[in-house]
Amino acid sequence: MQPDNRRTSKIISFRNKKRIRKGKSTLVTGEIGFGKTKFLDQVRSDNLMSCKIESLGSLNYILVSILRQKKYRFTPKMHKSAAYLEAICGIKDTVIVIDDINHLRASIFPYVKKMMDSQIPIIMAGPPETETKLKQGNEEIFCRLKVLRLQPVNVKNLRNTFPQFAPDTLEVIFGYCLGNMWVLNELCDECLDKMLEKKLKEISMDIVRDVIAAYENN
Repeated sequence: MQPDNRRTSKIISFRNKKRIRKGKSTLVTGEIGFGKTKFLDQVRSDNLMSCKIESLGSLNYILVSILRQKKYRFTPKMHKSAAYLEAICGIKDTVIVIDDINHLRASIFPYVKKMMDSQIPIIMAGPPETETKLKQGNEEIFCRLKVLRLQPVNVKNLRNTFPQFAPDTLEVIFGYCLGNMWVLNELCDECLDKMLEKKLKEISMDIVRDVIAAYENN
């Protein structure tokens, strides 16, 4: 699902554009539930493979994870971080995606910088305070980032994007979700599926109520 037109245009700006292909990196920020993870899932570039890493992992785990996603065959060993980093920096067809960058250990940031130095684009996401923390603690990384601040979606944005919803139906979903974009995404997707399943041209209030009831029972 594409939450609103503004966000859709931002996603499109990532795709097939020079920024990623030139090795430029981006920080995506937003409050909990604003759809950062969903946003990262939609980031694409035609000629680059996306490597997603777990920010809670150790340095060795993260480096090995990247190489394995690139189909490198080797037996992981301790104290090989420098060799692993050198191998990663030699890769030219990859974009690295890091969700919850605020969980990344401080000792890993120098390695992230080395990857950026090698023109590997890194797309990272975190809460709004991540921007300040990076600016204060890792200025050499922050100064190279384009910051994309996700804003909450309102009913008007949703209405423009999803004309299939009957009057007042989106308002019910929006009110139920209390601003949680994850829940809103899931409910709207389910409503669209129900509409197609029933071969209808519009999402009625009955469909919305049934979807919300099913969500509460899960």
